[in-house]
Amino acid sequence: MKRLSIGMAALALGIAIAPAAKADTFDYTFTYGSVVATGTLTGSEASPGVFDITSGTISLTGTSFDGTGVFTPVESNGNFYTGGGTILTFSPLPDTDLYLGSDPQIDSNGAFTFDITTGAGTGNGIAIWSNGPDNYGGFGGNWAFNDLGGGASFNATLVPTPEPSSLLLLGSGLLGLAVVLFRKRTASGRLIQQI
Repeated sequence: MKRLSIGMAALALGIAIAPAAKADTFDYTFTYGSVVATGTLTGSEASPGVFDITSGTISLTGTSFDGTGVFTPVESNGNFYTGGGTILTFSPLPDTDLYLGSDPQIDSNGAFTFDITTGAGTGNGIAIWSNGPDNYGGFGGNWAFNDLGGGASFNATLVPTPEPSSLLLLGSGLLGLAVVLFRKRTASGRLIQQI
């Protein structure tokens, strides 16, 4: 009976923390001519359909600074370094919200910024933003990629993950099966001892 109580306490704890630990992941593609950036964005839902992005990856091809990298928010002074001493300055600071199911998916005060950490472009950065519906822009490297006026495309899609309720149901089922097997084993052990 003590083991059952410990199992139920663990299950209750899992129920309590499961919703708070949930983060959503998105695959994205950004294109402009021969420039293609793909990767992931991860964040939490701030309001229905709006996700505050806190991390991500990028794989960049079609530029002189191709490589892979990681999501890096703009500094508190608004500066983002794109390489070769070139600095983009955002005023006001851009938000990092993704608007899933909207056009554009990045609002007019938003930007996703990445530092290139491997490949030919190590030490460079790239920024992606929106200029309006169906109109995205970007800038990176020491003027190696410049689409300040827009014309690029950006599309993010949610990566399906099991919902916490599905995991809870699976955990409850496994716990119930363990209790049944434990009781069955204990009951058959008593029966053998009595004979």
